[in-house]
Order: sequence, then C-alpha cells, then structure tokens
Amino acid sequence: MAMFQIITQEGWTEFVVEVLRMIDDRMVPFVAIYFVAYHLFVTLIVLSLFVAVILDNLEMDEELKKVKQLKAKEATAVKTTLPWRLRIFEKFPTRPQMVHLKKVVNEFNTPKVRDSFTNQFVWSEKGEQSKLAISTAKLLTHLENKAQTRMLSKFAAKSRSSSKKPQDSCLYKRYVGHCSMRSLLKNLVKDASKEGQSQMGGMGLGPSGTKARGKSMSFFEQILTENGDINREHVGQTKQANTFSGATATATTTMTTSTRRDLKQGQFDIRALQHKQQMAEITRNRIEEEMRENHPYFDRPLFIIARDSKLRRYCHRIVHARWGGDGSIGLGDTMNGGSRTANAGGGTKRNNQIHELLGLMPYLDWTMVLITLISCGSMLFENPWPTTGENLVMFNFYLQIPDYLFVLAMTLELIAKMIADGLFFTPNALINDFGGVMTVFIYLTSLTFLILMPKHVEINSLEQFLMICRAMRPLRIYTLVPHIRRVVLELFRGFKEILLVTILMIVVMFIFASFGVQTVGGKLAACNDLTIKHRNECHGVFWQKVFVTRLEIYGKNNDTMHPKVLVPRVWTNPRNFNFDHIGAAMLALFETLSYKGWNVIRDILWARQGPWAVVFIHIYVFIGCMIGLTLFVGVVIANYTENRGTALLTVDQRRWHDLKARLKMAQPLHIPPKPSESAIFRRSIYELTMSRFFNQLFAALVVLNSATLIFPWNVEEEEMKNEVLFIVTVISAALNLLFAVEVGLLNWINLSG
Repeated sequence: MAMFQIITQEGWTEFVVEVLRMIDDRMVPFVAIYFVAYHLFVTLIVLSLFVAVILDNLEMDEELKKVKQLKAKEATAVKTTLPWRLRIFEKFPTRPQMVHLKKVVNEFNTPKVRDSFTNQFVWSEKGEQSKLAISTAKLLTHLENKAQTRMLSKFAAKSRSSSKKPQDSCLYKRYVGHCSMRSLLKNLVKDASKEGQSQMGGMGLGPSGTKARGKSMSFFEQILTENGDINREHVGQTKQANTFSGATATATTTMTTSTRRDLKQGQFDIRALQHKQQMAEITRNRIEEEMRENHPYFDRPLFIIARDSKLRRYCHRIVHARWGGDGSIGLGDTMNGGSRTANAGGGTKRNNQIHELLGLMPYLDWTMVLITLISCGSMLFENPWPTTGENLVMFNFYLQIPDYLFVLAMTLELIAKMIADGLFFTPNALINDFGGVMTVFIYLTSLTFLILMPKHVEINSLEQFLMICRAMRPLRIYTLVPHIRRVVLELFRGFKEILLVTILMIVVMFIFASFGVQTVGGKLAACNDLTIKHRNECHGVFWQKVFVTRLEIYGKNNDTMHPKVLVPRVWTNPRNFNFDHIGAAMLALFETLSYKGWNVIRDILWARQGPWAVVFIHIYVFIGCMIGLTLFVGVVIANYTENRGTALLTVDQRRWHDLKARLKMAQPLHIPPKPSESAIFRRSIYELTMSRFFNQLFAALVVLNSATLIFPWNVEEEEMKNEVLFIVTVISAALNLLFAVEVGLLNWINLSG
C-alpha cells in the first residue's frame, strides 16, 4: 500500500520522511535515493505506459480512419447552399439593377436592360488603365529582345499620355458586330477547352469566385494569354456561364470514368473529391453573384453602405491588412469573393519566426490582442482590500484607463469591421458564428459597465453581473487567434467521445458508491474522543490535544505539558466524507479522482472497518483515476489525430509531411569556423575547446562541483568541520574560476570566428 501511495503522489513525501527518521543515519542517503528513483520510475514511465496503451487501443484502423475523414471531407465539400442568414434574401422578390439606354441610333424605344449586361460593353477608364499597366509589366518581364522591349515601353508610355487627354477620360465603348461576336465565341471555346484539359490533367478548376460575365480581352492580354499563359488568372475570370457549364460537365464525366477505371480495391478517389469541392465552391460563388445581382441590398453593410463605396474599401484595407511575409502588406479581397495579395516586394519564403507570427493575423487583430492583454493585466491589480475600495476599478482612476482604452479600441474595431464586412446579412459578416456573438456580448457588457460605473455593488444585482462579465474579456483572444480557435474546435469535435467517457466514469463511480453504502454506510461515525468506543458513552467534555507543528519540540510527548483545549464529545462522521447515502458517497469518490484525500479515506476505513475495507478504495483509485482519467487524454489525442486529414494523403505526401516535421525538430550545430593557419595561437585554442577531451573534462568538473554541495554547512558545524569545509570551499572556488575561463575561451572563439 505504501508503494501504491507513492504512485498516486499523494502524501508520499510525508511517508518517506517518516521512514528516514526511523532508520539509521548511515542508510538515509541510500533509502532516499531508492524512494526517489522509484517515484521517478513510476510517474515518468509506468504512468506514461497507461497513456500509451490506451492510445494504442483507441487508435483507429487506417482504412477506417480514411473512411471517417473522407465522410467528413464530403460533408463539407458537397455543401452547395449558403448560410441561412444569406438564404433569407431568397424569400424576397428579385430586383436587379436596370439601366435605360438613352442614345440609340434606332427609331424605336428600347427596354431597360441589366446593369451587369451593359458592363460587358462599357467600362471605366481607370480599371482598364490599371489592367493595361499590369499586362504591360508582365509582358516586359518575359520579353528577351531589347528592341521589342523598347518598342513596347514607348507604346505603353504613349497610351498613358494619350489617356490623360480630356476627351478620352470618360468611358471605353466596345461595338458589337459579326466579327467581334465571332472573336468572342472563339475565345470562349478556347478558354473552355483549356479548362477541360486542365481538369482532366488533374490541375483542378479555375480560381474561386469566377465571374459569369466578363469583358473581352485587350490586345496585350491576348498576347500574354497566347504566349505561355502568363495571364491565366484573367483568363479564368472571362468565362461565360453556359460554355463553362458544358465544358465542366464533359470534363467531370471523363475524369470520373477514367479515375474509377484506374482505382484499385480499397482505394479512394481523392481527385474526384477535390473536384466536387471545387464545383461546390463555384456553385456557392455563382449563387452569391446571382443574389448580388438580383437583390440590391445583398452584400451591403447595414443596408446603407454601397458595395463599392470608398469608405468600405478603406475600412476593408484597414481590417484585412497583414504581414505578407516579404515585408509587404497582404490584403484579403473578401468583398467580391476569392482572395488576392498585394505584394510590394519579391516572393521570398518566410524563414523568420517573428515574420510568421506577424502574418498569423491582420494588424488590427494583433492590436486588439495587445489591448486585451493590457486590460486583463489591469484586472490583476484589482483587490477588495482594504475595504475602503481604493483598489477597485470604480474608485481607482489608473485602473479605469485600460477599461476606457479597451472599450474605445473595440468600438473602432467593430465599426471598421461592420463597414468592411457587414454585421449579419453579408457573406463575411461580423456575426457569422458563436465567436462573433461572444465578441458583441463582451463589447456590450463592457460598454454598459463603463457607462454605469457603479459605486456600490449589491449581491445578485445587475452591477455584479456586469462585473462578472468582465472576466470574459480573455475569451476575445480565442476569437482572434486562429490557432487557439482551431484547438477549441478540435476539442468540441470530440465532444461525443468525451461524453461517452464521462458516462462511463459516472457508472463506475455509481457502482463503487453503491458498494460503499452497502458495506460501510453508517459505520464510519465515531466519537471525537478516541478513548470512547460506544455511542452511549459519547457525552460530556474532554481535553483535546492541539497539534500546531510536526517538529520534535520539547514537551511534545508529555501529557501534562502538551497544549490542550476543553471540547464536548460528539458522535459524528469523518470531517470531509461519509458513505451514508449514494449522493455523499459519489461526492467522496469524485473528489478522490484527483488523488487528493484518498489516503485519508483509506486510513479511516482501516481504523474503523479493518484491512478488508481498504481493498475497495485501492481498486477504485486504480480503475477510476489511473485508467478512467487517462481515457480523457487518450480520447482527445485520438480525436485530434483522426481529424487531421493526413489519412487521405498519398504515400509520398505523407513522407513529405513527416520529413517536414523532422526537419523542424532538427537543430543545426552552431560551430564557429576554424581560424586560418596563420593564426597559430587562436587555431590551437580552437582545437582545444572543440576537442572531445575538453568537453568530457569540464563535464566531470561540473559533477565534482555539484558534489561539493552535499556537505551541510551551518553555524553549529562550522567549528567542528572547519578543515573539511575549507577544502570544499577551495575546490568549489577553483572550479568556478575554471568555468569562467571556459566561458571566456568559447566566447572569444565565437566572436573571432
């Protein structure tokens, strides 16, 4: 039982100290080393084996893991419907934006046409000039002939200068005839055939957010498209809906037939799943575009801000500006679907961990995380003592400053996000999940508390509720940091398994609680006077000894000198537990799950019911604590590994995934370069410090210096062991001087290298 108590780590130090007091002083070091080694072995190895065995038993078969991840992937990939907060626009009648053509060279009146249809023929100068500049820059980077480059640069400069004329600064118009229609159809067929070939070749579909209607390509864009597909992104944005649907259907049929023919037994068609996911994304984007065209108030923040207003674009840049990895600012273009990154520099990889940390979130979110931490830090200084309230936020001006800063910053943040992305009925609304609801709740409660700032807080009042809600501010970090949010989501995904383990633990506790009620229920009560054994004799008063320390003080074992207090005799249960009914028994066993107090229950059961009752609590601790609690850890880890998605990777992809993890764990050796042969002294010092003998020597000196700490040093023994202590002190001082010389040599070698 004593060794089992050491495994549970509950009161094992008191047990070891009592053992060391009872044995010979010469055996104390060896006995202490024995118990410490046993404790390290059972806590670091044996208990870890429980986790390893449970994880091995919970490990799902690879094929079953593939099926589970495949079903989870399909559940999210095949979803083609929009969220319910956006589907509400389907209940309203369609009201597309109509345009009336005023100047038409015909004698009859023309009806109003859709604004999106007229955009194919008339567009602004600003957008065309920006696209022309981008296309020219791309073409200049791919041309090798200097004469062609010089001629194209002159043409681009001429076009820019001509566009500044007043008569050309209005609109670009495209006239449609039989030649232009033929050219348009030719380009559409060409783009559709390229898309079908890329799908059959496993290259996937075009970028998300493909627009159903687009403008014809300019001269430079056609050159860039026909010469190496440089401007492939613009090609994907100029497809027509009907042609794209036909080509996609053909490619889908061909790819599905070919992949199913090549699949072996037990394999999964990952390419078809990726194709379904891309098709579902395209379908959702198409539905959004149709709703954006047919409903004027769709994707309009607060129903009053225009979709393409300058204020919204400015707020969008503020909200989504983040570190681009190469010193540039990345801007996620979530206003019109898809994504874009505005890079000002080159495309170098991010090797610095600080840069990776900066690119984790937008700058605005980083600012709010910092302000939230400052606000939470100020709450640490709030204290109800002294009772005058000088350390409470409502009476301390310095503690109110972080609260005002938090509310002001959060107000500006929410206003910018509502203008940029909308509040609720927009695709990227502020309130689109539980995190958004919690953010608004934290803001409203903080603002209300700041406005009221109550000087007197009653129990169970609104003011007390507002002060309690201030404790939810750290949850803002959960809503802002994506990695923390991902961990919480993984935890909630395994909620079903955690609930099953909880039910299992409740059943185990109920079984042992019922056994305890039937065996020792009502039998643990005793008189507080240990000399009384029967209940009818437990009356009157007696002198109770008072124990204030465990030290061996004078008069401790003398009944006349020991401190006492006169108390009445009471027949009662143990102070902190009993087994009189199921509720009290389950409460006692639930507290035992944390290993705290189980040895007290064991000692009382032994003293009042005999050794046979101790077996009951030992079995419960082994099953409920060592195995049951380990199941929670195993279920969470197993759920996280099963939902990572790595089971759907190919063999080569999984090898690359494991290799990246190993490379991240590997640390390069920081060895300074060897000095040149001309520096003889520095070269000899380098060879000495880098030699194996030098490292082994100083490792042995470290052990010797640590061994000098074994000798006790106090005032009483200083005169008795004067010579021994002097020798130990000299040895320790000399070793420390050698360590200083070693550090100096190594630093000199590193700096000189």
